[in-house]
Amino acid sequence: MEVPPRFQRKLILPNRCEAERYAERVASWVERVFGERTVGVWLLGSLAYGGFGPESDVDIQTAVREPTSAEIATLADGLAHPGLPCPAAGLEFVLYDVRRLVQPTPPLRWSLNLNGGPSRASSISTDPRTQPAHWFVLDLAIGREHARTLRGEPLASIAGPIAVTDQRRAIAES
Repeated sequence: MEVPPRFQRKLILPNRCEAERYAERVASWVERVFGERTVGVWLLGSLAYGGFGPESDVDIQTAVREPTSAEIATLADGLAHPGLPCPAAGLEFVLYDVRRLVQPTPPLRWSLNLNGGPSRASSISTDPRTQPAHWFVLDLAIGREHARTLRGEPLASIAGPIAVTDQRRAIAES
């Protein structure tokens, strides 16, 4: 028996070029909010490393100097889906005060963790105690080696190394 077209789920595949343009719009919004205090914007995950596909997110980490609560709220408002429509399954965005990255030790103290998109539930947090710490350790450790720089200096020149014992603990907790 054939399923009538009106009941067929349409698979919308994210376009890598659209996702790249979206990442650039995110980086531009960060610069608009923080100006010259933007230290770096980095692309992580499958869009940076390869393997971007239908279930992929756009993973971005950012560092700025001394973000204020008002600026963080403005940033979150501008990035939240559908305000800035994400062409992938979702956006996973983390903002750090650059001072927290110089000698990163778990639990990492980020300033904003924003997730959401067409296939992801919206989540906005400014409290690191509300999120599992291991993901941030793993993303930063991998990002130091493989992140693609969208703005500023390479992540490895901004963020200090994460101790191998901390990385192993994060892997065990994941």
